[in-house]
Amino acid sequence: MNVTCEHLERYMKTFEELKLNEIMGTKASEDEMKVMKSWEMYIYGVDNMGHPIVYDRLGSLDLTTLEDVYSRNPLIIKVAKYRFMTKLGNLKSYLSNKYNKLIYKHVMIFDMSGFTKRFMGSTPRKLCKEIIHDLAEMYP
Repeated sequence: MNVTCEHLERYMKTFEELKLNEIMGTKASEDEMKVMKSWEMYIYGVDNMGHPIVYDRLGSLDLTTLEDVYSRNPLIIKVAKYRFMTKLGNLKSYLSNKYNKLIYKHVMIFDMSGFTKRFMGSTPRKLCKEIIHDLAEMYP
């Protein structure tokens, strides 16, 4: 129970700090657009159970751009990913209404083509670990 409460408190703190309730109504910043182009994720339809399929091109990250953005504004990478996940949440809500059943899961495919030892450096590893950890906790 304590772990669940800690996760919920962390989610609510992040939700309030980053104003995630307003994220879909605001325009993405230039840095956020750079993040979206450097770390591509997209929704690739739904599976036979109605779960959205998310395709994450983790193996072809543009690390130079991400490190540049991270050095200036570390939170912007999270904001870009949270914007995507909010869009995914909205899709799940739509699909729940369409299929008249609760859709709360999604399928995630990680494309690791292009993955090399450059991803094993401390900054990229820290960055990916932090973002993926947050996404797993906040958007299971």
